[in-house]
Amino acid sequence: MGYGRDDIIGRCGFSLLTPESRERLEQVIEENERVDEVVIKNLPLRMLRKDGRTMELSCTSVTELNDAGEPQGAICVQLDLEQLRRTAEVLHESAERYRALVEHAPEAIMVLDVELDRFVDANAHAEQLFGFSRDRLLTMGPLDFCPETQADQRMSCEVVDDEHQKVLAGGTSTFEFTHVDASGREIVCQTRLSRLPAAGRKLIRATITDITELKQLQEKVRHAEKLAAVGVLAAGVAHEIGNPLTALSMAAQSLERRLHDDYAQA
Repeated sequence: MGYGRDDIIGRCGFSLLTPESRERLEQVIEENERVDEVVIKNLPLRMLRKDGRTMELSCTSVTELNDAGEPQGAICVQLDLEQLRRTAEVLHESAERYRALVEHAPEAIMVLDVELDRFVDANAHAEQLFGFSRDRLLTMGPLDFCPETQADQRMSCEVVDDEHQKVLAGGTSTFEFTHVDASGREIVCQTRLSRLPAAGRKLIRATITDITELKQLQEKVRHAEKLAAVGVLAAGVAHEIGNPLTALSMAAQSLERRLHDDYAQA
């Protein structure tokens, strides 16, 4: 409020209030005395700063009683409501920025509550990728849209449990996982898991990228590489066979010429 300690000590507290707030506080004190209440909770008051400006505060106080049970003072805790509003605005803006980043991310992003075994948040790309509405996704868990077994023949439930345990232990996890979309089509995805800070809750953020086309392209490349290897092998074999055949052909031609040579026949 701009006052120094020496400005405050010995000064009447009511003199720091605007007339309206002083009247409100006096009414509350009278009501508390009437019902033998010693606590005032979150009473909004307008107080005067040293520079003459006013500020809005939330005041909570406890009346101090002497041995005879008579009030002799009060301990007051005051919060600057304007600062609280600014803090709330900053938190709101931060939440909005986070939501914008998540909502417009190129990957599907979902948040899983491990103990509930269902998703509690999902972005628009998750809806597009899996073909389920956001409301539907928020009733599902990771095992509700995947095959029973993965490509490596491991049970899907086993993979999910192992990866979750890694993340809950403080690590991160990146792995391939096959999902099934709303139409029944299998989607090969790269999934990255990380734990989200949340008091009293086990939340895991999943960032999911569809790599089905990439896997198909990789398979085509591997097939082309195999064909190229076969071609190189065939060329090598042809070369190795061709050299002896050439020599045999030349020898046969030489013998054929000798067969028509009168001297060689004699």
